[in-house]
Amino acid sequence: MSPGGYAGKWLEIDLTKDRIEEVEYSDKMLRQYFGGRGLAAKIAWDMIGDKWSELDPLAPESPLMVYTGPMTGIYPGTRICVSGKSPVSMGTVGSTAATEMANEMKSAGYDGVTFVGKADKPVYLLITDNGAELMDASHLWGLDGETTLIKLNKEVTDELTKRKPNVGLWREPGSIYIGPAGENLVRNACVMSKVCHAAGYGGYGSLMGSKNLKAVVAKGNGPLPKVDAPESAKLLWRKTHEHLIARSNMRRVGTGYAGYAVGADTSSEPIRNWQEEWHDEKSFGGPMFENRFWVKKKWAGRMALVGNIPTVLLAYGEKDEIEERVRDYCIELARGGGWVLGSSTSIMEGIPPENYVAMTEATLKYGRYGSLGISQK
Repeated sequence: MSPGGYAGKWLEIDLTKDRIEEVEYSDKMLRQYFGGRGLAAKIAWDMIGDKWSELDPLAPESPLMVYTGPMTGIYPGTRICVSGKSPVSMGTVGSTAATEMANEMKSAGYDGVTFVGKADKPVYLLITDNGAELMDASHLWGLDGETTLIKLNKEVTDELTKRKPNVGLWREPGSIYIGPAGENLVRNACVMSKVCHAAGYGGYGSLMGSKNLKAVVAKGNGPLPKVDAPESAKLLWRKTHEHLIARSNMRRVGTGYAGYAVGADTSSEPIRNWQEEWHDEKSFGGPMFENRFWVKKKWAGRMALVGNIPTVLLAYGEKDEIEERVRDYCIELARGGGWVLGSSTSIMEGIPPENYVAMTEATLKYGRYGSLGISQK
């Protein structure tokens, strides 16, 4: 019998042999190797062991773990852990992403999945109350992340409606997936969830791609597993909620606010591709992030900077608003060079072409040396 918080079943899938098996782990192992990260490290070592240094992380026999933990759905914030031998570091990382997929997998009766092998064509794994099955993903291969997500949600929802029409209106499933970077084995490719959530550490998107695994999708209708101490779990939830509500900076700005503390206080900032984890760079943190020009002042002499015009403004703003923002940024950022004006991320679907043209024309108008008092020095 598994400890509280566990559904008690895991899936082992050999993609080469098209074989799916259900497995269980002992109470002792689950208590010794706690949570998704702990158990994934244990399983990875058991499967690889002394062959670790020789194993190519993108080889078919390299395992990929997608695990939940006993606090999934109980502790505020639900995350999935993706792990294995990292194609980036050649070690192992427990890379996590915020996603409903973890809850959906638990509600379907499973705590995680271990993949080995390589499918002979692109597939995705569908997990439901009735078990797990490999589905053809040839039509999804090559698609970008957002398009993949839209098509997967519709396809799986339509399939579940067809199978169980009397359930009513199905909510969209939870999923993790890869885009073209993972498919093409870019070693630092992320495993994505929703549109912009990512298990970014470790490069496990390329590990999925090496297995022709486009996505893992879950939809469960069952309850979450019971915990061993429900009153303690409720107390933990209340205390955590009180703590999070009191952190106004984190609520306003997000995890990026902790830029300085992550490196200086907890020594967990990726520096030089995780070769180092500590820094004392005081220009990097919440108060500085609130000054939209800080990065230019600190870093422009060392690298070229790209962006700054918010995609939200490009999508919903008026032309005069866009021109005004470009003008302000040119005044503050263009002097001395080292800055390429553009969208803060990319030109996303839904941005009116005329707004992008307005940004470009304003850049040509205000971004020249000599205009607005801008100099090369």
